[in-house]
Amino acid sequence: MTIDEIHIKVRQDVQKLDSHANGNLLDEEIDFHLNYYVRKFVDNVVGKLRGRLPATPTDFQQNQRLLDSLSTLQVKGVSIPSYVGGANLSYGIFPPDYRHLIEDVSEIACNRKGIVKNQVDAKVYTYSFSFLADYQTFSELELKIEGDVFFKLTDYLPNGITDPETKYQVVNLILDVTNDTYWENYDGKYYPQNFILVSTEPLNFSYTITVLDNAGVGTSTTVSVVRKIVTNKVYRNSSEDKFSRRPNRLTNDNNLNYVLNHPFEGTTWEFPISTLGNGRLYVYEDTTFKVKNLVIDYIREPIQASKARAVNVDLPDTSTQLVVEQLIVHLKGMIQDPTWQTDMQHNQLNNQ
Repeated sequence: MTIDEIHIKVRQDVQKLDSHANGNLLDEEIDFHLNYYVRKFVDNVVGKLRGRLPATPTDFQQNQRLLDSLSTLQVKGVSIPSYVGGANLSYGIFPPDYRHLIEDVSEIACNRKGIVKNQVDAKVYTYSFSFLADYQTFSELELKIEGDVFFKLTDYLPNGITDPETKYQVVNLILDVTNDTYWENYDGKYYPQNFILVSTEPLNFSYTITVLDNAGVGTSTTVSVVRKIVTNKVYRNSSEDKFSRRPNRLTNDNNLNYVLNHPFEGTTWEFPISTLGNGRLYVYEDTTFKVKNLVIDYIREPIQASKARAVNVDLPDTSTQLVVEQLIVHLKGMIQDPTWQTDMQHNQLNNQ
């Protein structure tokens, strides 16, 4: 089901109830509620997966059916580097498009002495820029690396950002089309109203923003972004190291101390204990092993559907139809449809 087909179906269903409501629904309004229900659908499916224990063949089949409903969002076998987080603690930073974890595995580094000691300093360069806080509206924005434009706002929004209330549309646009770019949060730190571009190599990064005055004349300003260096300890393998890929035991923080100190359930190189927090995956080690890399399967953030940009819903077709049904029920409630309460109850029963 394409984004145009979704809009037609929504308007037809709403028009059956109120011929005036059809004209009152803006494309952007439909897209806003549609994207909300896409994210809600993803979270509900993941919640059902986490609430099940695959103990029988029927359970496995049910879990697979749930995963299939998010097949377009699954990213598998992604390797992320392991950084030193403290004594007997390593962590990896999730990718920018991460939303939910499916499975996490540690690549365990062990040598004949038991402990890998070849730690080196890894330099990570970050570039923070906050033009959204500096300008209310702008007609053009270009992001550049080494002078080459890699993002041009008018390729997506021809009129630029003309309304201060909608200027944050550019946030999702930049995150959708760029890699290694974060918004406001990176490595456990908060950068209010800032993008953070991350690179392992030094870059010449800049942006050019064009603002129109009252007469409609554009003034362009180019800003060179100052880079900062974040240094982390990272493990590097050597010819003497032996590696083994082992599944982690993801543990709730509330139960962490009990598990770590239990004589039989503590972390081991065969089944390391892991936890989630602050956009990171933490793995707890002991004196016999270190984590070289982390490998994860995850559900990524769905791309924002948009009729203006001709971007379809980022889900399989059967899942999209379920989302659209929820959206229509919601819109019926917005226009005070007398059957809205009954439809909502029916919709909840179908999604249990």
